[in-house]
Amino acid sequence: MVVVNSDEKYDIITSLYLINDIVDCSRKTNELTKTFLEFIKIIDETVMQPDGSNMFCIYLRWIGIIGSDSYCSLKDKKVIIKILMDQIDVNYNLNLDNIWDSWIRDNYFNILKNLEMSKNILFDEESPESVEKYNCIMNKINSAFNPAKKKVSSES
Repeated sequence: MVVVNSDEKYDIITSLYLINDIVDCSRKTNELTKTFLEFIKIIDETVMQPDGSNMFCIYLRWIGIIGSDSYCSLKDKKVIIKILMDQIDVNYNLNLDNIWDSWIRDNYFNILKNLEMSKNILFDEESPESVEKYNCIMNKINSAFNPAKKKVSSES
């Protein structure tokens, strides 16, 4: 099956089973961070789009799945989610006409719920940078879903 230039690769890359397998494989090594980053690099190369789409939405999906899963220890979750949070480009401009980015619109409430429920493992309150990044991500998601709110706040 050829999925290189197919929308099917999005379904594969965001699949619960693939995410769980990658996390499980990474956890079984003595170098969780290094192994997980190698997988992330491969996936990033697979989904990078000519129009500049990055991994923003895919990282959000992975964070939601890993944050809400019970098979992974809290310690490992924190390590993996920190890796994902470090990779997110908060300056990325969402394009809701793009299939990769439209996932935010289609899953808006679940994304916010997952981010809110996993708040304690998404950032370290002692680190202003991680708190700022979390808040920036939440604002980006809110403004992407509600363009009228973005317009009003930019006119203020």
